[in-house]
Amino acid sequence: MKQEDRSQLDEANEIGTAILRCDMYPDSVRNPLRADFKEYIETRIAYYAVGDDEEKDQTGAYKGRRDLRQDLERVALQAQNPNNIAITAQMIPAVNAMIDIVTYQEMPVGSAEVPRLVLLCTACD
Repeated sequence: MKQEDRSQLDEANEIGTAILRCDMYPDSVRNPLRADFKEYIETRIAYYAVGDDEEKDQTGAYKGRRDLRQDLERVALQAQNPNNIAITAQMIPAVNAMIDIVTYQEMPVGSAEVPRLVLLCTACD
């Protein structure tokens, strides 16, 4: 399996996990989250459909990240409700994993660097 295919499969799995976890919330929370995830999925489909058009690609990537940050904020607010603490403790990592995979996919090849702190710590040994 090619790395790109694997990355898309990972993304689909992360989205599926988050959607399933929506069902643990009451309708008042679940329905808006599901609507947000539906819009996010449509954004990601459009992102993949543009192919090599870099301008559209970046616009879709930005919208996808923005949507996920809004979802994470919506979910984090649910932690304030004592009835939703356990559910939210499972949902936050699912949404965060979606953010991570999108960030990873959009990172230009070869742009990752070893963090300076890691280099400094290894130099101390």
